[in-house]
Amino acid sequence: MSHKLTKFAPDKIDFLQQQKDGSVVFTCAKAEIEFPEKFIDHKIAEIVGKDVKILGLIEIKVYDTEEDVEKNHARNVFFKHIGMIITCPSSITDVRHKGEDDKYINLTYKQGDAFIQNVNITQDSKVASIVLDLMTSGYFPNVIPYDEIAQYWSDASAYNGVGLSAMSQSSIELIVSELCRDPKNLSRSFRHKIAEDPHTDKMRWKMINIKLLPRYSSVFSSITSGDARNNLISIVSRLRNGSQQIDSPVEDAIL
Repeated sequence: MSHKLTKFAPDKIDFLQQQKDGSVVFTCAKAEIEFPEKFIDHKIAEIVGKDVKILGLIEIKVYDTEEDVEKNHARNVFFKHIGMIITCPSSITDVRHKGEDDKYINLTYKQGDAFIQNVNITQDSKVASIVLDLMTSGYFPNVIPYDEIAQYWSDASAYNGVGLSAMSQSSIELIVSELCRDPKNLSRSFRHKIAEDPHTDKMRWKMINIKLLPRYSSVFSSITSGDARNNLISIVSRLRNGSQQIDSPVEDAIL
């Protein structure tokens, strides 16, 4: 099965233009895409020769003119698609940022390079697994607002032939609401930050690895989870600070 990218109307995006061969090319002077190297480990991205296959949740740095390139003046544009796209950069390089342990992959494009190799994008059931891994590993990129994450998960699964029939939309939203945290206070879910301040920027959330979730709920959850060493530290800190605890259904059943 295939799907044309008509939903995103490339002709209406000022730095992209669809060609007769089905490709969508950059019309700006330069563009860059950067993602963590761990995307490769989680199958979120794959380097295939000189091209890259990547899930369509992408932040693009767009340099409109040569003058912008010289001045290092770029605008950030968020692109969203519910499948894997094949993109064709001029160069692929490894990048390290000061103060960060993670290594990044930088894709650089010149005018005329194909952002999308072909608008006929193959549907693939593996994408549903990739999105799930993206959710639970904490690498979901901040390219869509908080209140669109659950719908993206549902749409990506349905589009690629995998229904989430066993899970209601409200259940999916509940999972997302627990994994998305206040970046300034990871012990608080992002939904609580929004409830306290309705004017909160809904792009400013931080998704955590699902394995870290117990340390932000209760002593019981921490001590019974897999990461005993780190969660023991969390337990001591939580008890010393008198942090509020969120009891789990298991605690209610056995205590």
